[in-house]
Amino acid sequence: MNDSDSTRQKMEDEEYEDLAGMSKIVIQEVELAVMLPLFRTYLLHHLGLTPTVGVLLHGPPGVGKTMLAHAVAKKANVPIYKISVTECLSGALVGPEETIKKIFLEANSTAPAIVFIDDIDAVTSNNGDFHDDTARLRIFSQLRKCIDESYQLSCQKVSERSDEKCGCVVIIAETTRLDAIHPSLKTGERFGCQIAVDYPNEEARNDILVKFASKDKVDAGDIRKVARSTAGFVGADLASLVDKARTLAVDDRKDLTLSEFEKAGKMVQPLIREGFSVLPCLNWDDVGGLGYLKRELSIEIVDRSKRPEVFEEHGLDLWAGILLYGPPGIGKALVAKAAANEAGATFIHIKGLELPKNYYGGSGLAEIFRRARICSPCVIFFEEVHTLLSKDRGKERGLVAKQLYYTLLQEFDEGKNQGLFLIGSTDRLEAMDPSVLRYGRFGKRYYIPLPSPGDRGKIMAVLARKNNIHTDADLVGLGMHSLVNFSGADISKLLNQAFVAASKRGSADSRIVNNEDFVTALKKISPTISKEENQHYESVAKEFKLL
Repeated sequence: MNDSDSTRQKMEDEEYEDLAGMSKIVIQEVELAVMLPLFRTYLLHHLGLTPTVGVLLHGPPGVGKTMLAHAVAKKANVPIYKISVTECLSGALVGPEETIKKIFLEANSTAPAIVFIDDIDAVTSNNGDFHDDTARLRIFSQLRKCIDESYQLSCQKVSERSDEKCGCVVIIAETTRLDAIHPSLKTGERFGCQIAVDYPNEEARNDILVKFASKDKVDAGDIRKVARSTAGFVGADLASLVDKARTLAVDDRKDLTLSEFEKAGKMVQPLIREGFSVLPCLNWDDVGGLGYLKRELSIEIVDRSKRPEVFEEHGLDLWAGILLYGPPGIGKALVAKAAANEAGATFIHIKGLELPKNYYGGSGLAEIFRRARICSPCVIFFEEVHTLLSKDRGKERGLVAKQLYYTLLQEFDEGKNQGLFLIGSTDRLEAMDPSVLRYGRFGKRYYIPLPSPGDRGKIMAVLARKNNIHTDADLVGLGMHSLVNFSGADISKLLNQAFVAASKRGSADSRIVNNEDFVTALKKISPTISKEENQHYESVAKEFKLL
């Protein structure tokens, strides 16, 4: 690289210095779409191409879409005019239609220029129904008219063989809800160019953290650990995290360290993540019993997430496909959520019965996997997975079930799942297609039986931690001797009924549950799993060698 190339590269780095962690491919896509119509109309004419007038940036909030638009304008050294759709709708602007028109007229008079439209989805409707909202309809119509006029002017400049100094107006819009955009705006002459700006992956999060913490003396290894533990965080979240960690360090009168980041991580919650589930603050201590399963999932999920280098050194995969089998109400979902929290992973909860309705054709399911890979480590929990992967999926459920089935198998087999942990739960293992139970798919299978007497006592103790229980109540003894065939869900119902019984006493201590309240509750609550049903589950577990 010669001196001029080095200088040019340095200038480009400075222009994009605020875009730490942004995908270079995304930046190049935006540049390609914007720079040609801004400056090289003559080249478009020579190639016989029509100019790109609209570029639609879509992605979650806080990933830097607005920042990217301004950075491109800065590099191009052109004016950028902003239209805030939410301000137009809120009444903050007097005569919003006229304001929009003036902005476009000014942009065209100073071309080459960029018009940036913020939250364009606020004014549009994907089905064209404005529900008699005439103000919204007028603003929508004005925007569309101005975009069309800009397109016509741009085409005219290209057809007239305009020289290099004569550029066009490019409109960059941003949205967090691509599906909400009216179809008429997605046409080639409007916003035919649509570019996704997605969640940062671990490497991108590391770059963002390095930038935000550049003035602090933070060990590079600590930054890497923070990046690994913040899956699903966007740039705005990471900025808040660094600020909070820095504040904690100042309060403690010490340098910024991993300890402050860990404390800050408990205080800073990421922005709402589309497609991801919000996890309650669960850990292994919140799961009564199941010691063996917790140890296994600690190795399969937690250790792989927190110490991936150890597994990579031994040539082991950094993903897992795990199937949890057992009766309803034994805590399969609870275990999956606790494992995700222990691993510091994002969590996606997909209910099997909702798959055909919410992920028609498999494309939605593929999108979920794409997001999960970006936000890895990620636990994807398939509840009632047998409804998707059953033997008779094609006989009764038709084309949609087949498409979902093959999409899921394709996602399993493509080998791109590093950092993903797929957990399926089922109470009908015998109904599942044998092909999904092999290694590389749901190869790890665990039977979760009804809790043992000892585990019932532990579940009672865990569930009663945050409640007022009289000292005479022997929770462990009650769990061990009086709750035969009770599942975790049954025990939870029993506790709730005991609190109801206590509240009905009407005495001063009616908020404190005693032994008599449990005796009363036991008369109304019985196990939901019969002895015969439990024997069936055990029989199936033996058939699949899980016992």
